[in-house]
Amino acid sequence: MTILLLFLQFDWNKLRPENLFGGQILERTPAGLSVVYLIGIAVLIIFLLLSFLSNFRRPKFVFEENLPKEVKSKLTTTLANRSLRLWQFVFIFLAFFVYGFHVYWTYFADENNEQFQALSYKDLRNRRTQAARLRGWMLDRSGNLGSALAYYKINQDGDIYRTFALEKEMAHLLGTERGTPGLERTIYRREADATPEAWEVLTTIKRKEDEQRDVRITIDRDLQAFAAEQLKDKKGAIVVLNPQTGDVLAMYSNPAFSLSQAQTLEDYLKLEGDKRNKPLLNRATREYYVPGSTFKTFMMTSAFRASKQNSLLTSSPGGFTPFRGSRSITDANGGCEPPYGCTTLNILQAFEASSNQYFAQMAVELGRERIRETAGAFSILAVDTPEDALQANFFPGIWNASNDRISNALAPQQSTIVTGENISAYDLGLEGMGQGYAGQMTPFQMALIAAAPANMEGKLMKPK
Repeated sequence: MTILLLFLQFDWNKLRPENLFGGQILERTPAGLSVVYLIGIAVLIIFLLLSFLSNFRRPKFVFEENLPKEVKSKLTTTLANRSLRLWQFVFIFLAFFVYGFHVYWTYFADENNEQFQALSYKDLRNRRTQAARLRGWMLDRSGNLGSALAYYKINQDGDIYRTFALEKEMAHLLGTERGTPGLERTIYRREADATPEAWEVLTTIKRKEDEQRDVRITIDRDLQAFAAEQLKDKKGAIVVLNPQTGDVLAMYSNPAFSLSQAQTLEDYLKLEGDKRNKPLLNRATREYYVPGSTFKTFMMTSAFRASKQNSLLTSSPGGFTPFRGSRSITDANGGCEPPYGCTTLNILQAFEASSNQYFAQMAVELGRERIRETAGAFSILAVDTPEDALQANFFPGIWNASNDRISNALAPQQSTIVTGENISAYDLGLEGMGQGYAGQMTPFQMALIAAAPANMEGKLMKPK
C-alpha cells in the first residue's frame, strides 16, 4: 500500500523529456533525445558485434563432438546459426554503410563535393537555418550607414526584409542564394553554418553570440555606381584598384542582372539560359580578352626587371621581321606610329606611341624565360603549349581575403601566356604587343598589371 501511494503521489511530469533535458532552454530537449538515441544505437551495434563474434567461440554440445561433417551440416542448430551469422553480417554492413553515408554528407560533402555545393541551395533546411538568423549590414569602404550596400528594412506589415542599395551594380559581387556564391553568402556563411552538435547543445549553458555582424568591404559605393553607368548598353567589365593598398574600389561586369530577378529558381534558370548575354557571368574575373596594347605595360615591366629599360630599338616602314621568311610586325597604321614615325625609339617614346614594332622586338630580346618569370610575378600562368592554356583553373590564392570562403567565391579565372620552346620568335613578337598567345587575360588581371608600376614602391599588392 505504501509503495502504491508513493507511486500515485510521484510527479510524473518531471520525467517528461523537456523537464529532464531542457529546463528553460528548449533546444536541449531534442538534443538530449538525440544523444539518448545515439547511445541506444551504439549499444545495439556493440551487442550485435559481440553476438556475431561469440558464434565463433560457442562451446559444442557433447553429441556434436564426434559427429561426421556431413551430419553436422544437416543439424538444425548449425543451419540456423549459419543463417543468423549471414544476416548479422548483412545488418552490420548495412549499418556501417548507412551511417557512413550520413557522416560523409554531414561533414565532408559541403567542403569537397562540388555538385553538393551547387545544389545545396535547394535544401529547405539549409535555407531556413540561414534565414532564421539576421545578417549584418554590409557597408562600403566609408563605413557610413548611409552608404550601406546591404541592409534591412521593415515593410508596412512589420516584416523585416533584406534589401540592397545597388541591386544590379553589385549583383556579381554580392551573388545570389543559388549557383556560385558571392560576398552575401560567403561573409555570413561563417556565422550560419557552424551548427552545434547535440552534446554541445546539451552541456553548454549558452553559445557565444557574435557581437558584431556588420562588415565593411573595400568597394566605394559611388564609384561602383559610376563604373556601371560607363558600361550602360555595352558588353565588358571595369576594375578599379588602389595600387598602394590593393583595395578593390569598384568591379562591374555588363550585361548584369538585378538581384530581385534571381529570387526564384525559375527566374534564376531563365538568367542561366540566356547564352547570348550571359548576365550571370562576371566578365571582370572570368572572361578572357585579347589585351592588345594594354599588355605593353607588362612588357615594359619585364624590360625593367631584366635591366633592359635603356634599350634603343628601331621602327622601320616595312615593320619588324623576327626571322627570315616570317611575316612582318607593323604598327597599327601599317607602318610606324606617330608622333615619332620610323626612327630609333627609347622605351618611354615607344610606350607613348604604343609602338608595336618596339615591344615586339623587346619581347624577342627578352626571350621566353624572362617573360615567364615576369608572368609568375603577376600570377599569370605561363604554359608550354596552347593546349595547356585551355586547362587553366580558378585562382583563389590571388586574394588577400579574411577567409578562404571569400577567396573561393571570388576566385578569378587564371590568365595564361604560352612561353614554351615550340613557339617561334614571331609568336613572341605578337605577345609583346598583346596579341597571339597572350590573348587569355581577364580585366582583373590587366588591372593588376597596371597597378604594379603605379605603386610608389613598384610592388604588386595582393588585391582585397
